[in-house]
Amino acid sequence: MDLLHPRPAGRRGGSLSAPAEGGAELQITKHGAFRPEESPDEKLLYYGKYGKDGLWSMPVSGGEERQVLGSITGMNWTIVSKGIYYLVPATGLGSRNLVQFYSFKTGQTNQVGTVEEMLSVDYPGISVSPDGRWLLYSYIADISSDLMMVDHFR
Repeated sequence: MDLLHPRPAGRRGGSLSAPAEGGAELQITKHGAFRPEESPDEKLLYYGKYGKDGLWSMPVSGGEERQVLGSITGMNWTIVSKGIYYLVPATGLGSRNLVQFYSFKTGQTNQVGTVEEMLSVDYPGISVSPDGRWLLYSYIADISSDLMMVDHFR
């Protein structure tokens, strides 16, 4: 099933999708899911859940959901053919975010790198190049503001 335009389902508490070939909307997740992403083999749907940490999955054909990883927060994760890359937020000033990889083959998680501490919360999410050599993420390069006083303001 090709999924198109996933969006919140409102009071039903899941995500709705319309099949690419047309037709009625289908409820594809339950319990407040967001940011669905199909696995490369198109058999599983991965997503986050509102109010809960972790990454969840369920068969695209329907069935029970399961928690895949408990340590993922927000949207800084991506699925590749061999596993899941995700970021673990920095824990202190000057520390770096950890880049973790969960292997589908072994079921193990390993740290594969680090990135700067100032991740963008306005543009979350990560992506990995097809050859697996590059990680793309949003970084806040500078935060500044100016305070100005205007004389004779009316």
